[in-house]
Amino acid sequence: MDGNTHNLDRYGLEVLNSDECLSLLETRSVGRIAVFGFANPMIVPINYAVDHHTIVFRTGPGTKLWESATQDSRVAFEVDELDENEMEAWSVSLTGRAERITDQGVIARLEGLGLRNWVKGAEAFWFRVTPSIIEGRRLVQK
Repeated sequence: MDGNTHNLDRYGLEVLNSDECLSLLETRSVGRIAVFGFANPMIVPINYAVDHHTIVFRTGPGTKLWESATQDSRVAFEVDELDENEMEAWSVSLTGRAERITDQGVIARLEGLGLRNWVKGAEAFWFRVTPSIIEGRRLVQK
């Protein structure tokens, strides 16, 4: 901890503010996105980047993620980290709306992030999740 007083939830976990959550998200590159596909919820691992307080990722046509994300649907996103040896952990989750990025100037800037499509040879398009709710907790054993 940085010496600041933090709020604790009823379980004694440190409640993180949105800036702390975004800072933690910037330290990772793989998360899980939850979408509704064919009326059923699905959780899909994605590689991502944080861009101006939003999550950006790439996906291509024909995937279940594409089908859900192109519907301008509500999604949930989660990333966590666990150090079992030190008994320290954190988790950040957010909800928001996924939308396809079509502005070529924005896409050109995002290309500089180095975020690659995992599926080789497949065309991938950029999407953004703008959080409406962002929450995080941290467990630190002393």
